[in-house]
Amino acid sequence: MSVPSIFRVSTLRMPSRIIMGVNSIEKLSGVAKSLGKRALIVTGKDATESGRLRIIEEKLNEANVEFEVYSKVTPEPTISHAEEMADYINNIMTSRRPDFIIGFGGGSSLDMAKVASLASANPKPIEQYMG
Repeated sequence: MSVPSIFRVSTLRMPSRIIMGVNSIEKLSGVAKSLGKRALIVTGKDATESGRLRIIEEKLNEANVEFEVYSKVTPEPTISHAEEMADYINNIMTSRRPDFIIGFGGGSSLDMAKVASLASANPKPIEQYMG
């Protein structure tokens, strides 16, 4: 008899730190140095097109951190968006996995940054973590 998935024991690793608040960006260089050498920035196209992302890039450059920008986040992301993010992490970024992930923007960007964190630490398909 198989055990329903809701009763299976699972381990889920998620980010250990979320930094937010007024002027929290000023802490990024110092925090980034302590987290590693490679980052993934998860954001939407508005942050990229408006130039607001530039300050994040400057702070990471100050910290000598390499980074990539994933700017395909849309309002109200779907499961297929989450799967696309997981595919990006697990198949495209295999040789340059991020040491840490930065979610920049609104709630959808932060949600997708959590998906990126989940995908980078847990190899199972994303739908197995949905519930």
